[in-house]
Amino acid sequence: MTDLQLPAHMLAWKASSEVDRMEEVPASDPRRTVKGFQADKKFDWPAPKFSFDDPYEEEGDHLSKVTRYWKVRHQEKTQRESRFRELLDAEMVAATWKKAEEMARVLDAAKEQTRLEKAKELEKEKEKEKEKEAGPSGSAKGKAREVPRARPGKCQGQGQGSA
Repeated sequence: MTDLQLPAHMLAWKASSEVDRMEEVPASDPRRTVKGFQADKKFDWPAPKFSFDDPYEEEGDHLSKVTRYWKVRHQEKTQRESRFRELLDAEMVAATWKKAEEMARVLDAAKEQTRLEKAKELEKEKEKEKEKEAGPSGSAKGKAREVPRARPGKCQGQGQGSA
């Protein structure tokens, strides 16, 4: 594969033939028991340490745990506060956005209202002009209205073949 040598405990991206294994110990061998156990030299890294609440621990050890606790607590508090500020800012932006949309909607409605009022005023002016032309009696001055005349013999009530 490659010349890169991975530690024996890393199994990622290794074929099973490349994985280092401890040799099998027969049952009769004294190394198989707990007292006679000897670790393989390839597996020599230290075991992980666990921190328990030991009542017999020294005050200095206890102090380091307390300081770590408060450090983490302050970090979590600052994270919560920053998240709260982000959410509050997002709410304020949404409120201003909503208010701007509402103002735009009101402005559009006002423009529409003024447009309708102008259209009504134009209609009233046109009606006034027609009244001036027609005069107070409602008939046009100097202009006679043409009234369609019915032809004699062809009235609406008479049919073509009935007489």
